[in-house]
Amino acid sequence: MLRLAAENPTWGHRRIQGEPVRLGRQIAASTVWKILHRAGTDPAPRRAGPTWKQFRTVQARTVVACDFFTVDTVFFKRIYVFFSLELASRRVHVVGVTAHPTGGWVVQQARNLLMELDQRVDGLRFLLRDRDAKFTAGFDAVFTAADMEVIHTPPQTPRANAHAERWVGTVRRECTDRLLVIGERHLAAVLAEYARHYHQHRPHRSLEQRPPNPPPQVVDLNNARVQRRPILGGLINEYSQAGVAEPALRAHRRSGRLTRRRRPAVADSWRLPQVKLGERCQSCQWRRPRGRRHSSTHPWSAGFAGSHISPAIRARVAGS
Repeated sequence: MLRLAAENPTWGHRRIQGEPVRLGRQIAASTVWKILHRAGTDPAPRRAGPTWKQFRTVQARTVVACDFFTVDTVFFKRIYVFFSLELASRRVHVVGVTAHPTGGWVVQQARNLLMELDQRVDGLRFLLRDRDAKFTAGFDAVFTAADMEVIHTPPQTPRANAHAERWVGTVRRECTDRLLVIGERHLAAVLAEYARHYHQHRPHRSLEQRPPNPPPQVVDLNNARVQRRPILGGLINEYSQAGVAEPALRAHRRSGRLTRRRRPAVADSWRLPQVKLGERCQSCQWRRPRGRRHSSTHPWSAGFAGSHISPAIRARVAGS
């Protein structure tokens, strides 16, 4: 009885009585009440409510936050960036970039945001924003027409919009504070690339160290290696898993016998044998000249078309 009461704060003694019945145990409601009373458990309405974390998790699915942040260019020009953040999925929408955020421009960005959210707008109920003067009555009217309630944070309390403020700190530490921005188009391109990295690769603690939109990957974990992919000119590195080459290929790479000039379109060209001076290839009867000037590498793996090789042998070598 005490376990049911602890795990279900909203259940009263009548509701707790009905659960053992389903388990094959008959117990009176007065007995349940006495057990709870002796243990010092309060009645259901006063026992406990949902924690702030539970309340925030439930409500986050219906809340989208928006805000501005600024970036200064190398020409001492200030650029304003308008963005929105879906609290549940942590998806970020960099809606617009401008040096002159007028009221009409902000209203148009609100319409663009609704178009970008598309069908997800039906599941959103609240828009969280601060009391910046750039947010006009026309801005609120756009979301009110979409059956969304606009919530204004208290004056001078950035922590009330903590998720948006945290993203501003993240994008500044990882991106804009480490770049020299030239203008609006440059900043828009940089933020678009960072948003792709933020959605598809960057881990989030609230999502159990997973990105909001992870790309589909089918990798054999028993035979995989880690690859590094630099983005934004090497400012940020992305790591992903890729299949490892066969042990024989790894041995050839370590010994330096794998030529770097082989044709990328030809698979497994490293399988072709090395031919000694004056001897012929067993696969295609190519004969290596005796001069020291000539390379000992097979013509196909050296970058030639390999037209002297018969189609049957070429298919056998490529499929082996």
